[in-house]
Amino acid sequence: MYKKLIIATCLLFSTQAVAKKQALLIGVSNYGGTPRNDLMGIDLDINKMKQLFISWGFTPTVLYNQESLKIEDYLQSYANSLSANDTFVFYYSGHGSSVADKNGDEVDDHKDEALVLSDGVRNIPYIDDDLNHYLSAIQAKKLIIFDSCHSGTANRGDGSSLIRVKTLPSDELDAPLSKGISIDKEIGGDYIVLSASEDNEESLATMNGSLFTNEIYRLLSGQNSLESIQEEATYNIVSYAKRVNKKPHHPKFTFSNPSFKSISMNSYLKTSYTPPTHRQTQEQTLQSQLDKMVQNTPSITITNQKKSYHTGDFVNFTLNTNNQQGYLTILFVEKDNVTVLYPNPRASSRLVQGSYDFPKDFGNFKVKAVKKCNGCQFDKTSIYLMLTPQPLANIANMTQKHLLSFAKGSNMAKIVSKDVELVFDEPNKNSGKSGLMMGKYDFFVE
Repeated sequence: MYKKLIIATCLLFSTQAVAKKQALLIGVSNYGGTPRNDLMGIDLDINKMKQLFISWGFTPTVLYNQESLKIEDYLQSYANSLSANDTFVFYYSGHGSSVADKNGDEVDDHKDEALVLSDGVRNIPYIDDDLNHYLSAIQAKKLIIFDSCHSGTANRGDGSSLIRVKTLPSDELDAPLSKGISIDKEIGGDYIVLSASEDNEESLATMNGSLFTNEIYRLLSGQNSLESIQEEATYNIVSYAKRVNKKPHHPKFTFSNPSFKSISMNSYLKTSYTPPTHRQTQEQTLQSQLDKMVQNTPSITITNQKKSYHTGDFVNFTLNTNNQQGYLTILFVEKDNVTVLYPNPRASSRLVQGSYDFPKDFGNFKVKAVKKCNGCQFDKTSIYLMLTPQPLANIANMTQKHLLSFAKGSNMAKIVSKDVELVFDEPNKNSGKSGLMMGKYDFFVE
């Protein structure tokens, strides 16, 4: 009996001991073409993040400049050697760009985002389809950090030698490294993706390192939630860009499970985390459920939106239901409260289909940006759009006289959640799929 206990204990410790923590860092500063293509501070980025990963217990591997072209060999080796019990970090700092989409999965702009690798002569795009293919093959829990530009438009504007945008235009690119793998965009397993900017923005590099990497290096080691880290990093990057007269960029965080945004990076990487069961999900806040549905349903396209407003500015944007017909519900989610913007006492719910300017096309009302936090420098706000086969009855009934507002964790939030989930779970009889479409618009009020 004691012998069996000793063997079981040894097996337990040996299982824990073999859990691997690997990090692959890729940095490119030396690019082909004009010297203005080169980036400064990338070596600082790599050294900072390497030390951060070592402090977390990871074994780092660095591919710098021409070594970046070996990316697929290394990703494949991690796919062969890491299991679901292990943890993998991927970090990239360098130029980004975009190339023509060849497999039809980029329905909005028909372009694939790409990392730009280089041997100092050739600037070789590595498209997101192929990167996601290799990342999905790695079974380990993943943290993925991109400090590059996601726009295909280069800014050569003011001649400054101290600050540069991290993008290359398509005419500076050679043949792609990618092999034309056609896959879904989603990365398999548990993952967190931290990106320096939105798809249409240009990230900034300085002699002291890239803005996003400097913020991530400073903020990630604490116990703050990833959501609060994103907000603070965004504020600092936007403030710096405005001070130096550059166009700001806004970090984008993506999660395989929306609940990850409420935990710290330390919790995600160093402790076991069990995703909520379906029953637990029912008890989460309305916003957590909406975030999950945004990731798992067809998208309402949102364009012409600003990333920041001053208090008192009017909020507006363009939405497109992509030919699907339904009833629109728009929720305004602030720090603690949810407000139903549409339908409202001045605008009844009606069937919509196609492209609309909000709020101009929905009635005689306007939406004003308001910063409600006391003493804060900015306030993050989210707008959720839901297109459903039928109007959400509880919302319609409670907006007869007043604009409906309620706390995110209140009973009313649970009622709305129930309505949305009923629509979400109810299949469309014609297509066999859910009739729900979702969209989300995040911005900051200064």
